[in-house]
Amino acid sequence: MYDYFPGVREKDLARYLPVTELKRLMAEAGFQNVFAETAEHMEKTFKGDAVFKDPFLVRERTSQLLLIPEESHLEGRRAIAAAIEKAEKA
Repeated sequence: MYDYFPGVREKDLARYLPVTELKRLMAEAGFQNVFAETAEHMEKTFKGDAVFKDPFLVRERTSQLLLIPEESHLEGRRAIAAAIEKAEKA
């Protein structure tokens, strides 16, 4: 997401507190033994334009993509298409 869609990273950073800040606030509120761990690390591999069938690239299905302007979404899709074309030529 961050590599291809302008503005998504900035929106995420504004929406979500860093883990260290969440842990600090929870400890300050009286929670004990506060810790964080990765719940899920999503990594997918696609071949060619199959990536465009992934629901994560559908603007209406991914909240991150709804937060950026339509042109930024289209720019990201064009950047992905260009990367696919470059890889296929190589």
